[in-house]
Order: sequence, then C-alpha cells, then structure tokens
Amino acid sequence: MKEERGEVAVEGGHVRYRILGEGERTLVLLHGGPGGGSLYLKPLERLAASDRRIVLYDQLGCGDSDRPQDDRLWHAERFVDELEALRAHLGLERFDLYGHSWGGMLATDYALAHQTRLRSLVLASTIADAALLKREMVRLLEAFREWLWTAVVARRVDHDPDLRFFFTIVDAGVSTVAGIVKDGILDHGFDVVNGEDWAAWLKRHGAREVTIGRTPGWNTSEQSLQLPSTV
Repeated sequence: MKEERGEVAVEGGHVRYRILGEGERTLVLLHGGPGGGSLYLKPLERLAASDRRIVLYDQLGCGDSDRPQDDRLWHAERFVDELEALRAHLGLERFDLYGHSWGGMLATDYALAHQTRLRSLVLASTIADAALLKREMVRLLEAFREWLWTAVVARRVDHDPDLRFFFTIVDAGVSTVAGIVKDGILDHGFDVVNGEDWAAWLKRHGAREVTIGRTPGWNTSEQSLQLPSTV
C-alpha cells in the first residue's frame, strides 16, 4: 500500500501526517485526547485502498508532532485552524472526516465552521455536551465498587488478567478513560506516558477535553449540520 509522510506548519509548530492509499476520495482521521496520538487508530488503516486515501496526523503536542510549552495554544479554535491548515496543505477541496472521543468534538467544531469542505462526517464515542459528560462521569464513579474507586483515585493503571481493561483518572477524579489493550497499541502509548509524572504529562500535552479552551461549557446539542453524518 502506498504511504506518504509529511508535515505542515501551524500556529505553535509543525504537525506530522501520514497518507495511506491512493485516489481522490480522502478520509481524515482525528484522534482523541487531547494529548494522545494517532497510533491507536491503526486498525482503521485497513480502509485505505486504490481508490481511497486515509490521512492520519498527530495534533500539536501529540505523537510525532511538535510539543510546544505554551498553554495559550490549547484552545479549541486553534485545533480547528490546525485541521484547516492541513486540508489546505494537502489540497483537499472536499473530504470525509472521522473523529473519535475528543477528535469527535474537534470534528464537530470543524464541521460547524467549514461545513462546505466536508463530504461526510463520522462521530465515534464522542459527546455533544461537556457539562453533561462531567455529570455522568461523576455518577458512574459513584457507582463503582470501592476497590475500583481506590484504583482510579490513586491514578494506577490496573490490568485485568482476562479482559485487560485499564482504568486511570483524567480530570481530578471525575472523568475516566477505559479501553481495551489490543495488539500492543495502547501499551505503547502508555509506555511513553509512564516516562514522566502523569499529571505533568497531562499539563504538558494540553490537559483534558473537559478543560481545554472553552470546553467546560462546550455544547453543540442544539446545533445542526446539513451533510451525511453517522454518530
């Protein structure tokens, strides 16, 4: 499968991308976080074909992209501008957009600002109301058994020997991330994280989707889009 690598200048540094496949139809993938990277989206690379390109990129502060030490960069509008800069750099008139978790929030903001640039939109495991997410996370944590609550608050990553679920704290004890470690993808990501203090890593990479920029009150549940969408 044909693969192309490159980088584009954005506010705060450079972001690096990969393009898999060929053809005019292009699907851009937005990873979660903020502060994560595109590595865990590797299973979606199989969508690349002779008539469809897949674009993966690490948002600023993530993965192989630059990691500036400037808290002023961590706001939603800059991430939207970053994606628009990538689109212009690649010469995409219209494209398909997939966003997972925080990437879904970013995809929503991009669609509201640049709807005419999109052919379709896919929102995976994301939200439309940040305040509702936070309330529901609190309710979820309160329902956990005591042993799991202790593990989460202690910010330990515990692996179940059978399911290999991992749990860790994300927002001062009120948000969680839960996923399945598969094919070593998430293991690799956490090897990088474990190289430094977890709280310091979060701050250095732009903190969380419930605290970045305007997102504590982020709510698009009343907004509408006129394009093919899957949620």
